[in-house]
Amino acid sequence: MKKIIGFILVINTSLALAAEWNCRNNEMEVTCSSEKCELAEAGTFTPMSVSFTDKGKMEVCYYTGCWEGVGKVFSNKNHMIISGYALKLSSGTGGMALGAEFLIALDTKDNVSLIKINGYAMPMPCEKILKK
Repeated sequence: MKKIIGFILVINTSLALAAEWNCRNNEMEVTCSSEKCELAEAGTFTPMSVSFTDKGKMEVCYYTGCWEGVGKVFSNKNHMIISGYALKLSSGTGGMALGAEFLIALDTKDNVSLIKINGYAMPMPCEKILKK
């Protein structure tokens, strides 16, 4: 009986683990309009920091604030997309304080993401972390 209880506890613990990714654009910033995209190189912009889980929890920090919320997750074997709508400003003084929309597309094989926020379209390397 003790072995069965131990086995159940191990399974429940492993199911509670969520994968988390932390991403940052230190090398470049890409801004896009419907007509063209422009590149800013390192040292000419403030890097963006993005963290998200495979359950949809996300935090996006750039320039004047950080936005948090839970997005809708779409995934298959090697790709995950999270669409976050009306994320709330959790710190700072961001111009999108009424709610922001974010799209994160991740290739889970190489941990490279594309983050789409307003006029920004940023490829970012990500670090995968396992969390409880």
